[in-house]
Amino acid sequence: MKATIRSSIAALVLGCALSQSSDAVNPELAAATAVEKGIDLARYHEIVADIRNNPAHGEIEFRASGESGQIAYHSTARIGPYMAGGQELGQTRDYRLHLGLPVELQGDVLRPVDRIEPIELALAGLADCVIGTVAVHAAINGIRVDQISATVRAPLNLRVLLGIDGIDRSDKTYGKLSIDMEIKGPELTETQRLFLQEQMKRSPVFNLLSLAHQTTTAVRIAKP
Repeated sequence: MKATIRSSIAALVLGCALSQSSDAVNPELAAATAVEKGIDLARYHEIVADIRNNPAHGEIEFRASGESGQIAYHSTARIGPYMAGGQELGQTRDYRLHLGLPVELQGDVLRPVDRIEPIELALAGLADCVIGTVAVHAAINGIRVDQISATVRAPLNLRVLLGIDGIDRSDKTYGKLSIDMEIKGPELTETQRLFLQEQMKRSPVFNLLSLAHQTTTAVRIAKP
């Protein structure tokens, strides 16, 4: 795969809007050269065609790691390189996020320091991803959208985390997750609203959080 194609694919995936259905796109836009919301529409369709013909080019693997701090609730997350099209990219990326709990939830800590809770980070990622997905599919389908906002909520029950309930009740940890999205645009129709609401389901983070995935776990003892 050409480097320019690969980097463009990575940019689209980071915007959480890589996939599309062949019948969802306005045919008149297939050969478009305009730039809408920062997206080169012709380039977008070129990338989609490449992935349709070369499925491996659309395979991405993101990574994140974490390391505990001196306080049990604190950790430092690191985000860096990732895999795209079978090659490692982003070798110069090195983001660090200091995670933990809000001060009010650290009642047993002597000197609490407010931090972003990992669940909040996951929900922020979900909000960003559904916004990006809807924005892209509005653009490639010729739907004028000026602004999109989303609020994501996840009601959490602490009983499993605190050891009150057994791990077999982990499916009771969360209540119903909700996404409340508002779209602003001139003369948006009900048909367009329903279409864009459905496109939200293309979001990679939406699918990461809402669908079941095979997960492997491993714990090793570090060598002295």
